[in-house]
Parts: sequence; C-alpha cells; structure tokens
Amino acid sequence: EWGDNAAIDTIGEQVTKDPDPQLRLLATQLLCASPNPRVGKILERAVGHADGKVRVAAFQGLFKPLQPDLGPIDLALK
Repeated sequence: EWGDNAAIDTIGEQVTKDPDPQLRLLATQLLCASPNPRVGKILERAVGHADGKVRVAAFQGLFKPLQPDLGPIDLALK
C-alpha cells in the first residue's frame, strides 16, 4: 500500500534527494494527497525547499487539513 509509513518515508526522501525537479514536485504532490499523519512533518520541511514549485505545493498541502468536509455536519443539522 502506498500510504503506509514506509512508503510515505520513501516518497518524502525523494522530495529532497531526487535530482529531477519534476519528480520532486510529484513526490510532494503525492504526499499532499495522502491522509497519513506523517506527511505533515515532511511537508513542513519541504516548505523550506530550494525549489519554488516544491515549496508552493508543500505549503498548499499543509492547508488541506484546514478545509474540513462539512457534509456530515450539514446532514446532522437537517
């Protein structure tokens, strides 16, 4: 499974170690899509990355949890 801790750590390493900027960005985007709680710390470090695209993607990924799904609350209030 790609979302387990080992996979998240491996993808996180690619953000800093891969020489290809497109693969670094892809790794960051994959982390942003994961619900794994380990992702937060990796994205926090990626906000300081030298690659601007990685920084922006990491920053956006950190805000993802702040956009809650209000659907269940809406249903409960009906």
